[in-house]
Amino acid sequence: NNNNNNNIKLREEEEEESEARSRVSEEDTNKDAEQQEQPQQEQGEHSTFKGPWSNNNNNNNNSAPKLSVPESFILGMIARTISTVCIFPYLRAKVVLQTSALGKDDNDNDNDKAKSI
Repeated sequence: NNNNNNNIKLREEEEEESEARSRVSEEDTNKDAEQQEQPQQEQGEHSTFKGPWSNNNNNNNNSAPKLSVPESFILGMIARTISTVCIFPYLRAKVVLQTSALGKDDNDNDNDKAKSI
C-alpha cells in the first residue's frame, strides 16, 4: 500500500512538473511572438523625429517656425566664429608647447654632435 501510494504521488508530481513545463514553454512562445511584433511597431512609431522644433508635431501651435536658408547660414557663421574665438587660444598654446619641446630636442642633439666633433 505504501509503495502504491508513493508511486501514485510520484506520478502526480511528474504530471504536475510536465504541465508546469508546458505552461512555461507556452509563455515563452507568447513572449517571443510579442517581442517580434514590438520592433515593427516601434519602427513605425519612431521613423520620424517628433521634437519641439519639428513641423511633424500634431500640436503646431507650440512648434517654432523653420529657419530660412539665409538665417541658417548666418546663425551657423556666428556659432563658428564664437567657437573659433573660444578654442583658438588653446590650440595655439598647444602648438607652441609642442614646437618648443621639439626645439629643445633638436638643440640637445646639435650640442651632442658639436661635443663629439
